[in-house]
Amino acid sequence: MGTCAGRRRLRAAWIAIAVAIGPSLMLGVYVRGGSKAHAAGIADGTYDLYFATGDGWNSDLLAFTSNAAYAKFDDPFPYATTTDRSRSWSITLDSSPTGNASTSKVGAGDVPR
Repeated sequence: MGTCAGRRRLRAAWIAIAVAIGPSLMLGVYVRGGSKAHAAGIADGTYDLYFATGDGWNSDLLAFTSNAAYAKFDDPFPYATTTDRSRSWSITLDSSPTGNASTSKVGAGDVPR
């Protein structure tokens, strides 16, 4: 299971989780600023996590219509379950000098949809 949160000053975000060895979308979640989203059923593996922020979400295109910015977490996210527990992620999209994950800007076409 994963939890994604957008801080209040973040208007909205599209979070795309892709298998690390390819650009195919495994899971996508839209999160409004100040809200949380939960995802379950994530298969064991290593994933790349991309996100986009902006205004005017278009759910048909899975894209923002204005002020869009795109980024990718620099390190992949490993996910594994055991017979007695599952691993979970908690991802908060908020720039912080004390944060523990670095990101890099990417182009709009790099974010899986």
